[in-house]
Amino acid sequence: MDGKALPRYRNEYKFFIPRCRSLYLQQCIRPYMALDPHASSRGSYSVRSLYFDDLGHRAFTENEDGIDPREKFRIRMYDRDAEHTFLECKRKNSLKTQKFTQPLTAEQCRKIMVGREFPNDLPLTGAVSGFLARARTDFLRPALIVEYERVPFVYAAGNVRVTFDMNVSVSDDTRLFLKENISRTPALPYDVHVLEVKWDDFIPGFIMSILQGENLQRTSCSKFYLCAKMSREYV
Repeated sequence: MDGKALPRYRNEYKFFIPRCRSLYLQQCIRPYMALDPHASSRGSYSVRSLYFDDLGHRAFTENEDGIDPREKFRIRMYDRDAEHTFLECKRKNSLKTQKFTQPLTAEQCRKIMVGREFPNDLPLTGAVSGFLARARTDFLRPALIVEYERVPFVYAAGNVRVTFDMNVSVSDDTRLFLKENISRTPALPYDVHVLEVKWDDFIPGFIMSILQGENLQRTSCSKFYLCAKMSREYV
């Protein structure tokens, strides 16, 4: 470990909502929450994740069975920029999540993807040490790619993030992760978006009021799990 404080566990709620309701909710919260500064001029950014799993498909089966605690490892890239990638370990325990993140260069990312030689210039942060331990014991390897477009809003009090994810898709050709354009298969209908709400200790009342007024039904289903069910890796 690098000696830094561990990242906090955060509350995380997820919902499937129709596209029309997603657009309406975005307009409702826009006067109160700021657009994430990382969003592009179009008001969103693309997220592409390369998920790792072992030969027994532990990441998939633990998700399917609702095992707690559990963890997934992935490399995440934003706006298809190979120099904007991160190795991440996401842990889920009951209704809370914890995420360890380590920035990567494109070359470091390629080495981890190939698996023959782990980059020796990375610090032993939580994400790196956790990945190394699982890679050596369970032989982690790239399993699938998940990609979507995200509209993100933030609110400083409570460290709140409200995101709307659309065009969720999957690719089995993990070798192409760093390519700008890859062939993908939709994992959800075009008119279905994923709403995610994340916060630390409290969520402001106005946000809760907006969400409660929609009678939303929570889901524990992850985008990784949805895409895995459509992937040749898991058939």
